Amino acid sequence: SCPSEQLCVAVDDIGYAVVGSIHTLTVSTSGSGSGTVSGSGISCGNGNSDCSKSFPGGTGVALTPAPAAGSVFAGWSGDCSGTGACDPALSADRSVNAIFNLAPPNTSITRHRLNPRKRLATFSFASSGNPASSFQCSLAKKGRAPHFATCHSPQSYRRLKPGSYTFEARAIGIGGADPSPASFGFKIKKPHKKKHHRH
Repeated sequence: SCPSEQLCVAVDDIGYAVVGSIHTLTVSTSGSGSGTVSGSGISCGNGNSDCSKSFPGGTGVALTPAPAAGSVFAGWSGDCSGTGACDPALSADRSVNAIFNLAPPNTSITRHRLNPRKRLATFSFASSGNPASSFQCSLAKKGRAPHFATCHSPQSYRRLKPGSYTFEARAIGIGGADPSPASFGFKIKKPHKKKHHRH
C-alpha cells in the first residue's frame, strides 16, 4: 500500500515509471448468457480471470465486449452504461459489469400444405440455436399488421376467405422471441363458378 497517492509509483506498458495516484479497474460479467471483456491487460469472463488491474490515475481504458456463441451483449452497468463504448477514466477506482444474455432461438418453416379448394392452410415449424419453450403464430391478410398468439406445430387455418395472406411463426426462449420470424406468403383464390350447359 502507498502512504500517499502522490508517493505511488507505477510502471506503464512501455516500462517508464509513473509517479502519482494509482487506481484499480475491476471488471465482471453477468446475465443468462456468457462472453468476455478485454482491454489493456483485462481479459474477463467465459473462463478468463484477468478481471482486475491497477493503472496510473487518469488513464483511460477502452473495454470491448465479445459475446460467446448463442449469446448477445445486452449492455454495461456500474461505471459504464448503455450498449456503446466503455472507456472509464481512472480518476478513482472503477467497477464495470458487462451483461451477456442468451440470444433468442431461430425459427424456420419446415413444411406447408395449401388446399385452396377447401380454403385450408397448414404449416409446420421448428426452432434452432438456443432452446425454445413455446411458439407464437400470426396469420394476417396483405397490408395488415401481424397479431401473434401461442401456437403449436403443425398449425392449421380453415375456412379462409379469398385473398393474400402472410403466415409468420416465431420461437420463444429464455432470450425472448425470435426478432425475425419465419414467414410464408400465399393466396387463396376465388372458386371458379361451374358453367351450366343448356341441353
